[in-house]
Amino acid sequence: MIRKAEVSLRPEDWSDDQSFLIELFHSVAESELGFLHIEPAQRRKIVLEQLLIQRTHWAAAFPQCWKTIILVDHQPAGRFYVNQHASSMRVVELSLLPEYRQQGIGTQLIKQIQAEATRLSIPLRLKVLIGNEARNFYQRLGFSEISRVEMHAELEWRA
Repeated sequence: MIRKAEVSLRPEDWSDDQSFLIELFHSVAESELGFLHIEPAQRRKIVLEQLLIQRTHWAAAFPQCWKTIILVDHQPAGRFYVNQHASSMRVVELSLLPEYRQQGIGTQLIKQIQAEATRLSIPLRLKVLIGNEARNFYQRLGFSEISRVEMHAELEWRA
């Protein structure tokens, strides 16, 4: 018998979640940046620096961001950040540890936020690296490219 995992969200708490967030950021950075050639201690230092830079930037750019930890069967599996304005919603971050990818978790979360955007009659937007495979994921869920800035594509979904 196949059992469906229980997926839930809880608020992020930097002091409690820092180790997990570093691990998650590292797993994403390895798959996107491929810095396997760098020594592990140096990798960890770079990852922490980049994570802190990202957090500082996002705090300024998305002050109303809902920062949540994705739980799968009560275990931290990823992070999901959404920022809401009166005129739009933005998926700031959706990332999962490798062992939780390709299981429908991201699809479930995006569909939930799409339902909320529909309820509010506002578009849902996000940015993704142009060469990132996640772009295909978002396009399968109905997102369309609306612009490009440097290495990122701005995608939008409307009900």
